[in-house]
Amino acid sequence: MQPDGTFRVVDVLPGTYRMQVRADEPVTGGKGMRHAAAVEIRVDVPEASAGESDEAIDLGTLEPRPVSYR
Repeated sequence: MQPDGTFRVVDVLPGTYRMQVRADEPVTGGKGMRHAAAVEIRVDVPEASAGESDEAIDLGTLEPRPVSYR
C-alpha cells in the first residue's frame, strides 16, 4: 500500500477475484490480538487489449462490503 491508498499487484490474470481486508486489535492486558473487522472487495480484472499487456490498469476506487463469517 502506498501512502495515498493505492497498490499494485503484478502478473494478475483476467478474471473476477475476491480480496479480503481485515483488521486486528490488541486484547486487553496485552495478551495477543483479536479479529476486529473485515471487508471483502470484488475485483474484476479485464482482458488486456493488444499491446498493453505490461501496462498498469487503474480499476478506480474499490468498494468494500462487510464479510459474514459462518
